[in-house]
Amino acid sequence: MSEETVLKTMRVIPWDRKKKSFIKWTVRFTGKLSDVELGVINGTIPVPKHDAHLDATTDKEEIKARQANKDVRSKLLHAISDDVNFNIIANAKSADLPFGDAKVAWDSLKEKNTPTTAGEKQSLKDEFTACELKNWKIDPDSWFTMLDTIKAQLETNFQYTIQVEDFRDHLINKLAPEYQTVKTLERMKLNDGADLPIENIKRDIRERFKELCRENNMDPDDALEYSSGEQ
Repeated sequence: MSEETVLKTMRVIPWDRKKKSFIKWTVRFTGKLSDVELGVINGTIPVPKHDAHLDATTDKEEIKARQANKDVRSKLLHAISDDVNFNIIANAKSADLPFGDAKVAWDSLKEKNTPTTAGEKQSLKDEFTACELKNWKIDPDSWFTMLDTIKAQLETNFQYTIQVEDFRDHLINKLAPEYQTVKTLERMKLNDGADLPIENIKRDIRERFKELCRENNMDPDDALEYSSGEQ
């Protein structure tokens, strides 16, 4: 079985090893994880100690968490090909999980590769500006996720805040032509002095996406995933 086939079978998104694309990769990688796997690497779902006895009848959630830890670690090892980052993952262990701790691996990977320099800050700002929904067939929620992630990285790593007004304007102005009705509606609301929360704009975009799917006989489950530079 080829490496490409393995990656597709495991639903793994490989990383190109470029630091400037690390944030985009984390969004795409985590987007393929299950809720349990996400909980494990985020620390919201604890993983039982490696030697803890688990009962198949009463400890089903703990068993799922243990398996998720193994699966995420395996996916990371397959997604990373350079020696330095591969070794970070391979050697990520803890007292409770001496044979591999997915959360430690994820945290260590982010600590090493998350942008921190002034140049990387500008790169993130440029990435946010260029993040447009140009194709109506793209699931808008995947676009929202990319914008929210870049915004969070700027705040966390550089104490730079994208103002609500700027974020709102971006959502309205960076939509595909098929979303013109949404653009017009949101601008009318602003002109009327209405309060326009970000979540309300996202809701209207989602509703328009559903309409477009119905009009074009497309199953929403077949929507494309946003990636930088989508046309």
